[in-house]
Amino acid sequence: MTGTLPGTLKGALWGAVSGAVAFGVGHGISYSTRGGGLGKSLLHGLSRAAIAKAQGGTYRAGFWSVFASSAFNPGTTMGGNGAEGFTLRTSIAAIVGGTASELGGGKFANGAVSGAFVHMFNAEMRSRYKGSYKNDSSILRTMKDGDIVFGKRALGGLIKITFSGDDAWNTEIVHEQIFYNKGGLSNIGYSDGKWMDKEYNEANQYTFSEVYHVNEVLNQNWFQSGFANTSQYNIFSNNCQDFADYVADKIRWSQGH
Repeated sequence: MTGTLPGTLKGALWGAVSGAVAFGVGHGISYSTRGGGLGKSLLHGLSRAAIAKAQGGTYRAGFWSVFASSAFNPGTTMGGNGAEGFTLRTSIAAIVGGTASELGGGKFANGAVSGAFVHMFNAEMRSRYKGSYKNDSSILRTMKDGDIVFGKRALGGLIKITFSGDDAWNTEIVHEQIFYNKGGLSNIGYSDGKWMDKEYNEANQYTFSEVYHVNEVLNQNWFQSGFANTSQYNIFSNNCQDFADYVADKIRWSQGH
């Protein structure tokens, strides 16, 4: 605490910059190069290192505080969907960021704030556009023209395996598919060497998010445009869950968010 108006204003300014950068790295990357979970964590760390240095801190502490909190993200389901869950997840991200900062030679408080910012402006905001997956296939019958829903199912021959932080990293052992209605129900998913568009018959194997609506001409080109070609599929960076995140970002941008 500085106890002065200039100090307070300076703190607010840096807070705004940190939030904007965290949001830009976490969401804007979807419209450029796809880095996957590790790529985003590295960019978060590098951007925070630059901010920390500009504030008079060290590159090392700035980098590790945010890289660690992004890489070891608590996800968006731990503790439930209410305020208690949000507080728990953000607190964990803050503790991870603070501890990493201190180990890197910086201050625990600075790393904790950075870790909390990255979590709130990325995982929590992203979950707002994909939500929790708790609906069965009956939700498809309620979809109207322009509606989109995200679905997850187990990989062939496996049980569906998800952990709290895996949704943020896009490393869940599931396939994620997008179902949409434009003059009839269609679907699209990203896979190794091909686009998947015949999953409707497997709909009873999926659990679905809430329904989202866009005023766009929904077709395969709208979903595919701007994302990596299927020949660039990579289980760690360009996978079906990364594609679903990309579409969630497109929904957000189409709605002016």
